[in-house]
Amino acid sequence: MMKQRSKLLTLAFLMIQASHAASFPSTDEYLAASKKFDQQRIEANARQTMPRMTDEKVAVVLEVLSDDRVLTERRFTVQDIGILLDVCGKANEVNMSYALFDLKNQVTEKTDVAVATLQLQKLMAKNIYSFQDEVARVQPFLIRCMSVQLPLMTKFLESLRPEEFTDIRRDGALQVRNGTLNMYYGALVSVSDRRIKEGNRLRTLAALADTSSVFAESLPSDRRKLIADLANSASQSAPDALRKHLLTIQKSMSNSTCSAICKL
Repeated sequence: MMKQRSKLLTLAFLMIQASHAASFPSTDEYLAASKKFDQQRIEANARQTMPRMTDEKVAVVLEVLSDDRVLTERRFTVQDIGILLDVCGKANEVNMSYALFDLKNQVTEKTDVAVATLQLQKLMAKNIYSFQDEVARVQPFLIRCMSVQLPLMTKFLESLRPEEFTDIRRDGALQVRNGTLNMYYGALVSVSDRRIKEGNRLRTLAALADTSSVFAESLPSDRRKLIADLANSASQSAPDALRKHLLTIQKSMSNSTCSAICKL
């Protein structure tokens, strides 16, 4: 009787595990969720706001858009760079839609460049604070998505013959590297804002620390130093839960390994 019960419990556990595994969102489901978010954003913008976690329908969509299991459902290869570009691109669009909310009413084409830059920085800081619960969902996913994409892009570049490394490909790789720096550095700046809840800061900072070695290999030494200095400065007054991640980032950025993207 006990053996039969044990077998039933084991079977039930395996069924639950199988069901749980089957619930992992795929890249197709991720892209479908991003379309739903686009519609929610349009509707929210009409009310002069953005989709919020407090709305159950929005929460369901953001749950998919922040699910790291999308990136671990299978082993991605160089042939998957296209789909990863789509997924990471959508994650970036969602993230930036929060950071740049109300941009058109704050900065116009006639605004002086220096003034516009300052206004943009203030706007992004304000929005990241105002929509921090949503940003703390999508930003970590974007960071992890880029960390999956970068090694594959590096592998692709390293496989090219000299004559295949065209100016277009070089320019594209440089854009990726510059975008990587801006994304990583910007996320690190945002978690230095003490107004943001510690739990939200921790979500983003954990993603930055977990992927720091991957990003370090893609950035030239001067840009690694920029990030390491910021992490060091932030660690001086950070709570213990955050400090350990900041120190991990600082250590990773001292690595001298330089990938194909880094060497451009």
